[in-house]
Amino acid sequence: MQRCSYEDFASKGSALENALAVLRVLAGKDDGPVADLYGVNAAVALRVAGVEDDLKKATSQALDMLASGAALDKLKKLIEYQGGETGLAQLDGLLGEIEK
Repeated sequence: MQRCSYEDFASKGSALENALAVLRVLAGKDDGPVADLYGVNAAVALRVAGVEDDLKKATSQALDMLASGAALDKLKKLIEYQGGETGLAQLDGLLGEIEK
């Protein structure tokens, strides 16, 4: 984990800016403090769920999933499962924003 300040992962100001920050991490386009925070949170969830007892290993697995874009693929599948043609279109629009 990288050392960081609160400002490195604090709210970006608007809902859109925060959503884009989340999508950057899920798409593997941000490997900074925000990604680290998500990785640690996911590792704890894996431990609580009984999937992985070793937090370092779980964190590494979570960060690998984020870096590869696999987490974004899961989000897309969830939206698709919920019948979200509109949601997928909105997600694609937001993903286009992070490519700029």
